Amino acid sequence: MPSVPGGVAIDEIPRPDLSLTSVRWMTEIPDSEDSSIVEAVEMFTVVGEQYRLDSVEAAVRAIEEEVSFLPPRFWLVPDNNNSFDPLAVAVYAVSGGNGYHVGFLPKDQARHFRDSMEQLSRGGQSLEVLGCITQGKSSPHPNGRIYLPVEFAALCASGYSSQEENRISWVEDATPVTPRAATGSPGDVFTFEELCKIYCWYARKRRWFCFPHDCEAKAEGIRSAGIGLPVADFQPFMTVQSVPAGKASAPAERQSRAEAASQWFYAKNGREYGPFDAVGLRDAARSGQLLPTDQVRRGDLTQWASASRVKGLFSEAAVAPSAKPVESSLEALLFQQDDLPTEWSVGPFEASAPQMFEKIKNAKMQGSYPLLFNGSRKGGVTGLVFENPGDARRCYDEVRSTFGKNVGIVARLGDAARFSYMHMEMPPQLKLPPTENTDLVFVHGRVVVHIRMGDCQPEPVVEFAVKIDSRARSFG
Repeated sequence: MPSVPGGVAIDEIPRPDLSLTSVRWMTEIPDSEDSSIVEAVEMFTVVGEQYRLDSVEAAVRAIEEEVSFLPPRFWLVPDNNNSFDPLAVAVYAVSGGNGYHVGFLPKDQARHFRDSMEQLSRGGQSLEVLGCITQGKSSPHPNGRIYLPVEFAALCASGYSSQEENRISWVEDATPVTPRAATGSPGDVFTFEELCKIYCWYARKRRWFCFPHDCEAKAEGIRSAGIGLPVADFQPFMTVQSVPAGKASAPAERQSRAEAASQWFYAKNGREYGPFDAVGLRDAARSGQLLPTDQVRRGDLTQWASASRVKGLFSEAAVAPSAKPVESSLEALLFQQDDLPTEWSVGPFEASAPQMFEKIKNAKMQGSYPLLFNGSRKGGVTGLVFENPGDARRCYDEVRSTFGKNVGIVARLGDAARFSYMHMEMPPQLKLPPTENTDLVFVHGRVVVHIRMGDCQPEPVVEFAVKIDSRARSFG
């Protein structure tokens, strides 16, 4: 295989006989007194990349352009002929049948790597691991990062990687995700393994630092609560592509006119969705995805018409103009019985929002409930209602920028949402246990809601937000 600019053919690199790409490691370093240290993982930043930027840039392009649903592979190759350090370990990014020399392991880690390989009777051999190439705002150029178990020799010697329950099946299966028509939620259309691969592909494209475990967590969120990717990012895996509203979709050449006449499309927010049969279109209307003011067309027509004109699609009350919007209760929007798990409760409603929201202008209504965890205050839920969606969106962006500075993923609740989950280790002198905070801020129409729940995993706050969002759809 010929080499490529910035890279070499993969056959020119010592191929690893040992791989740690599909072992299910813990993603946090355990306590120093914890005997399970063999399951801990470390991230190493590749050094010396500034001397081979052409190769690093080529690796970035190859990883982003490769049609792959698996995490990027990196090979650690002992460089015994290195004139500066005979114990150096070169790092190659491997993509598309080519290898790209992106730098070296730091000196201490290189020696630890060699010692570990000697313990496995694999001295001088190469090792395959997972990694990424990313670039921070303060970094002048891309930089490679790789993951390794802290004591991978002990991990391998224990037989840990050979036990099926410790392996990640979708990482070992390179079968691509097959495109298909998706007329409902992508979480209902794709299998869990496919959702893992789609999110992994998404992370590769954006050069995110991401473990396979992260992809699994996001995939579970996509499947259960709609957290993960906007529907638009599933389009590469769907046979029905979204196109700008008003622009007719090209009919299949072999499709009969009768078949086309039985199909429906609707346009919303500048995109076209479909095809749907009559039942599917009616289901979209009943679920609120399709509104009377949206545009629809039949498959054999290019003209668009208001959805309210389709007979039997909406009730008369839904399409009748309202003389005056009916305002709902902000208190009822933010909380109803059975919204939260039993260990959570709420304090009395406060008609004004917390001080941190007082600077937000143009809010027609604002208020909050304190959230109590086993009787102790651990957060709150705050709602703001505006005269128009534009003001609500600007408020959402401001709140999101305030509470989304930590690790976060995009969630799909209503029109938009931002989710972040933080795990913080407290300084020893405080003698406090680790804290877990979950924040979710979302906007739907004129309503903006922010939820903060401490000592809480993401799932309860997501379920809480889903319930609030379902009520926000009909608010005012």
